[in-house]
Amino acid sequence: MTALAKELSTGVGEISDVLKSLEISDEEYVLITKHRRFATLMAQFKTEWESVDNTPKRIRMKAALALETCIAEMVTQVHNRETPLAARAALVTAMGKIAGLEKQPEQQNTGGGFKVTINLGDTTKPPVTIEAPTIEGEAL
Repeated sequence: MTALAKELSTGVGEISDVLKSLEISDEEYVLITKHRRFATLMAQFKTEWESVDNTPKRIRMKAALALETCIAEMVTQVHNRETPLAARAALVTAMGKIAGLEKQPEQQNTGGGFKVTINLGDTTKPPVTIEAPTIEGEAL
């Protein structure tokens, strides 16, 4: 009941998809929605979902859902020989980026020295970085 209320309170996705993913039959759904506890849970989760603090998460989820609905058309266009090659290449690149398959830039090796990064847990401030070059001819 809690999982169903949480999923439905977002208003993202179709009820039939939510019921299928939670393995709830239509008959069970009707019974659950008549329960007073379900109505209370829905109200709580809806308030939480619509809160200002949840705006970034809400936007990410809605954007991800919109993107997911586009994937099938992207795949169709990649395999369509009538789609210009440049557009197909751009689609493949975009899908690789979406899938997280894009090559990450390698860190530049400056050949010496050291770098220490200290992250104190406050994500609103950049981490403190201390860098020092190698000093030729000196040993510790």
